[in-house]
Formats: sequence, C-alpha cells, structure tokens
Amino acid sequence: SLRMISQRCLRTNSAFWSSDYGQVLDAALVRGDPARFPPAGCCAACAEANVVGGGGSFWSLWTHEHGAFKSYHYSSAMEAERQFDLSNCCAILVGPMGKLRSKTWTGSSMFAKVLNEDRIIRDLHFRVDRHLALQMAAAGFRPPPVVPPQDAPPQAPPPDSLGLPTAVATTVLPDPGDDNSAAAVAAAETASEGSTTAASSTG
Repeated sequence: SLRMISQRCLRTNSAFWSSDYGQVLDAALVRGDPARFPPAGCCAACAEANVVGGGGSFWSLWTHEHGAFKSYHYSSAMEAERQFDLSNCCAILVGPMGKLRSKTWTGSSMFAKVLNEDRIIRDLHFRVDRHLALQMAAAGFRPPPVVPPQDAPPQAPPPDSLGLPTAVATTVLPDPGDDNSAAAVAAAETASEGSTTAASSTG
C-alpha cells in the first residue's frame, strides 16, 4: 500500500529500490506527493532554500552484497552507523544531509584488486550520487552533475604487436614491354657505367 511504501524504514534489505527502476519510481513518488514521500538526502538543499520540512530525517545504508546492490533504511543515526561498522562489504552511509561515510571490505590492496573492489566502490558511489540527484530533482532543486564511473584507461600495446605492416625494401622490376621502363633502365645502366669508369680513372 502507499502507506507502507511511504515508510522508508520498511524498505530495508531491498535490491529493488536501489536498482535503476526503483530509483526512478522513488523519485516519481517524491515528485507526486512530497508530503507523504519526503526526499532523501536533501536537507542541505532545503536549508539553503529556507524550505522547512523539505527533507526526511532518515538514514540509509547502500551496500554491494553477493553481486547485488542493496539499500537499508533506518530512522536512527546510531543504528545506521552501527550497521555500517558491522557490514563486511563495500558500503556507503547516507544521511539527511547527503553522503556521510564509505568503506571497502578488505584492507589489503592485493585482495582488493582480486575482488575488484575499486570498480565496485566506484559503481556504488555513482549509484548513490544518482539516487540523491533524482531525489533533489524530484523535490524541485537543481541536482549536481553525476559523472559515470570511468574504468582505468587501457594500456597501449607494445609497438611490435600493433599489427601494422612492416616496411620492407623492395626492388621494382621493369616491364619489358614498357618503352619508358626500358629507357629508364638503359639510362641507369649508362650512369652506373660512367660512375664506375670515373672511379677507376680516379684510382
């Protein structure tokens, strides 16, 4: 029901509301009835615009667990921070003012590279930033630009593996039936004989 959906704390452990469609649907609900569906993470924008009660006082925890993005919602900052500290995965803590904290699971750079945590935390930040931007746009504020995560630029292959053709010195043989080619060959032979005679006389 709408009454249950409006209570964000009941959306806990949800992979739907953190998905692309769930974020758009959440923003549409905020846009349609902001009194029942208060925007998330917009208290800072509401304070700047002197809007009273424009942002909801709730906290959310965004995680990446078992290959899926999930979101948990809490009405207490203490409980949200406790769950953030206990989580054994990449996580981002979001409060009424926006993003608060973020962390990865492993402390070793080697294991982080094996588990691809850099890519996961970038995707998680992008998902949270897009969620907050949609909430601000639905509440009537100008959202900040959201930059998609960029992968590491590919390394240039070594010069010998570019697949380019290798320059090879070739000798073009004249066409016997071509008068111009025959004349060019005769001129070349004459010049060669002349240079040889000059070299002999010089010696």
